[in-house]
Formats: sequence, C-alpha cells, structure tokens
Amino acid sequence: MKNLIFILSVLIFIPCFSQENDKNFINGNLKFNREDYLGAISDFNKVILVYPKFEDAYYNRGYSKYLLMDYSGAIEDFSKVIELRPNYLDAYINRGASKYMMRDYKGAIIDYNKAIEINPLNARTFFNRGCAKNEIEEYNSAISDFNSAINISPKFANAFYHRGISKSYLGDYFSAITDYNNAIEINPEDDGFYLMRGKAKFYTDDYYGAVNDFDRVIYINPSNSSVYYFRGYARYSLNNYVGALSDFNKAILSNPQNEDAYIRRGLTKYNLNDNKGAMQDYNTAIEINPNYSSAYYNRGFLKSSSGDYLGAILDYNKAIEINPKYPVSYYNRAAAKFNLKDKYGACLDWSKAGELGSFEAYEMIRKYCN
Repeated sequence: MKNLIFILSVLIFIPCFSQENDKNFINGNLKFNREDYLGAISDFNKVILVYPKFEDAYYNRGYSKYLLMDYSGAIEDFSKVIELRPNYLDAYINRGASKYMMRDYKGAIIDYNKAIEINPLNARTFFNRGCAKNEIEEYNSAISDFNSAINISPKFANAFYHRGISKSYLGDYFSAITDYNNAIEINPEDDGFYLMRGKAKFYTDDYYGAVNDFDRVIYINPSNSSVYYFRGYARYSLNNYVGALSDFNKAILSNPQNEDAYIRRGLTKYNLNDNKGAMQDYNTAIEINPNYSSAYYNRGFLKSSSGDYLGAILDYNKAIEINPKYPVSYYNRAAAKFNLKDKYGACLDWSKAGELGSFEAYEMIRKYCN
C-alpha cells in the first residue's frame, strides 16, 4: 500500500541583498530546477554564511535535503526557518513531511496541527496528518482528516484513496470500495487505486471483481510485480489452480523471499496433486521464516494426508508453539494422534480445539471420546 505525503514544492525567489549573494541564491534555485540538489545546497550554504538569518535560504536548502532523503538535515533547516519566522506555514508542512519519512509520526502530527492552526483551509495538510494517523493506527481520526481534505478539495483522488485504506483497516471494505471507486473516477490511470480496490473486493468474497481489478493493475503498470501474488490468491479462491500457479510463479520470481507466495503456491500444487512440489514450497517457506506457523500447519496437513502421522504431529507441535490460539492445528493434530491409536491425546486436542471455538471438535469428542 502506497503512502503519499505531500511536501510543499515552492522555491522562494527574492533577490534582496548583495549582487554576489543574489547570484548564489538564484543559482541555487536554478540548480534545484535541474535536479542538481547538491549544487543547490552548496549555493544556499554560501548565502547562509553571509546572511545567517535569511529564512528562505534555509527553506530552499531544507527542501533540497528532503529530496536527497537527508530528512534529519531537512528538519534542521525547516526548524531554523520556524525559529526565524514562527508562523511560516510551509516550513511546518515540510518539517512534518520530513518527520513522517523518519517514522516520527507523532512529531509529524504536531507540525501538521500547527500548520492547520495557521491555515485551516489547506487540504494537503489534513491529508498528510491523516496519513500519519493511519501509521499509528488512529484510523477513525485519520478518516476525519481525509473528510476535511475532501470537503476542501472534492477532486482530491488520493484523499479518497487513503480514506479507503483507513476504512479497510477497520474492516469496512464495502465503504472502502466506494472510496476507491471515487479515486478511480477522478484518476483512472493510477494502478494503486485498482490494487487496493481489488484487495477490498477479495475480502468481500468478490473474487471475480478482484481478478478484474488486478488485471487492470497489470495493464496499467506491468512492472507492478506485487499484484501477481494477490491475483494468484483470488484465482486460487475461484479454484482456478492453473492460473493461480502461474501468478504465484511470477510473484516468487520477482521476490524469492516472499514466504506467503510459497505457502499459496504449495496449496495450489496440492490441489493440482503435486504433493512433492507442495512439500518443497512449504520447506522453502520455513527456511525463509522459521517462525511461520502456517507453513508448519500446511506441511503437517500434507504429511498427514500421505500417512506420515508422526511427521505431521511434529509440524503441528511447532505450529501450536508459534500460534497456540489456532484451533485447527489442535483439531488436525488430534486426527493424527487418533490415527496412531492415541485416543487419549486425540481427545485432549479436540477438547482444546473446542475451547478455541471449533464446533466440529465437540462433534468428534461426542463421537469418539465418550
């Protein structure tokens, strides 16, 4: 999911001092426009050396540093601007953006609060604050900020998009889809909008709709490799195992460390009767992430289905050690124990599965444990 923070891209052009420093300041801006940010910083340094209280030189230097990803340097310069001019709106906005990039989300919110106090009609400030609130999981408050951004600027596509993300985090997928629809209506060429709408459709069990959106992502941006995993998952849910396998192959090719893709490909291969290939994928997922409970669970299920009940129990043990709240691990371990004539151990596991919410486990207890 993409995060889009706006930094106010306004350079200051004010020739107001000696000819030489006027030249340095203008040259700094010209170099900035040519994307020679280091050269621009060098020129702004010269201006500041002579005029250490010229806030616009600090502002432009801070902006150059931001674009070079020197966020701490940018914060230092924007702070100096604020020291020299306490109500400099753009400096608060851009210092907030710099703090956001350093994951100081609460610090960014403080700066956006001040910017909103100075100018309560700046849609991008509300937007930026909403993004920061999303990062600290204050989703309802983030939605309020995105509402404000949209009220000020009704065609603000990214505000609809990020409000949709907030709603998705809250599990309100249908309302999120409406926001993604609005974002797409405003800007139909942003692949990220379709990607998130596809995910929301997936979570509402609209797998065909999800596949269509993921297809659109690939059409707009063929280099967006992350979409293949999600389309593969949607195709798998539609029992299109051949199509899912193709997508998971592409997802793994683009990111060989994606343990989720190996698990999903393993499940797909299992459904295509390729148990050996499935086992290899589960093994790889465990190599990548030795604490991945689902990998042990699925490998245990595969071992059990092939009659290796002892091996299955070992994998279920590990899955339970990592995630002791997953009832199906206990349920399936009970089945493996039962097949090894360990009725007592099986009944204990079915009982635990029942405590965790498995109604099927109580049926097994009624049938085999009385």
